[in-house]
Amino acid sequence: MACSFLVVKDDSIITAGKGVVDGITRRIVLELIGGRAPVDHRFVTVSESPSLDEAFITSSRHEVMPIASVDRTKIGNGKPGPIAREVMELFNDYAGKNRP
Repeated sequence: MACSFLVVKDDSIITAGKGVVDGITRRIVLELIGGRAPVDHRFVTVSESPSLDEAFITSSRHEVMPIASVDRTKIGNGKPGPIAREVMELFNDYAGKNRP
């Protein structure tokens, strides 16, 4: 399975820029975010893990899935944060999952 890794630090979303597969779900998420939060296109190092506020992956199979830890290091409080929850909600709206 291929997925894209996105993190949140200081209310900015960080995701790799060049040299990665631009997945469809990642592309849609970045479009949906559009201006709600700044996006920094760069690689995230494992050493940054303790200082991250949130993390999530995007993939066609899992859509948007929060990540609680990396290499046994808890991300934020270990629970989906407000930006990850908003991204999940935006994607579910986009996919028609929040319709009655």
